[in-house]
Amino acid sequence: MASPGGVLTFCDQFSGATDRLYRKHMANWRQAARELGATDQQWQQWMEHQREHDFHSSLQAHCELLRIAGFETVDCTRRFFLWTTLICQ
Repeated sequence: MASPGGVLTFCDQFSGATDRLYRKHMANWRQAARELGATDQQWQQWMEHQREHDFHSSLQAHCELLRIAGFETVDCTRRFFLWTTLICQ
């Protein structure tokens, strides 16, 4: 449970609200990685890592769980592709 007056802030990867938005986030991320010089092999290695180690739930699901944990305010302060920063009080 959240401590009264406590603040939690974190950044993690979240899926889109729908499968269509999630695919769009992934496509935009892949394009940005290519523009920065990532090879197809590097992208595939990263996607393998994602499949083995990450689970991208929705921002809405995270916000609901944080409210259940006792945070009264949950705010998204930044979103870039999958990466999202939240601050909770």
